[in-house]
Amino acid sequence: MPFIKVQNKKLFYAQVDAETASKDGSVLVFIHGLGSSHSFYIPVMNQLATAGYSSIALDVYGSGLSVLSEGIEDPTFDTIASDVKALLEGLSIRPENAVAVGHSMGGIIVPKLALKCSLRGAVLIGPVLPKPAMAEIVNTRIRTVKKGESI
Repeated sequence: MPFIKVQNKKLFYAQVDAETASKDGSVLVFIHGLGSSHSFYIPVMNQLATAGYSSIALDVYGSGLSVLSEGIEDPTFDTIASDVKALLEGLSIRPENAVAVGHSMGGIIVPKLALKCSLRGAVLIGPVLPKPAMAEIVNTRIRTVKKGESI
């Protein structure tokens, strides 16, 4: 499985190509939730390949195999969206051919990505809606994930 360098970050991604040519050239781009990784989508990606769809799933910066590096800012929703846009560019995938799919935290990233480029489509699966009252819970979860602990 490959890595790509975008915006001075080394991002891991998995790519599963369609078994047959897609009729419309769509590529699904999967963005996982907080504490998850690209592996969440692999079973779905394999099934999509049999139906003629190519797909990509990345480990967002600071998750899975896309480890944090010294001297680079911690990820934010906006920087993750910019990273996904740069990933598409680096893989020569036109945004007009990309359908971005986000689960949980990824459901926050997809609309931000859609504001940065003209996507073919956007799918939000159980998106979270950050509220001020939830900020401490989310921040605690982020600290826990950074430490590699489970909750």
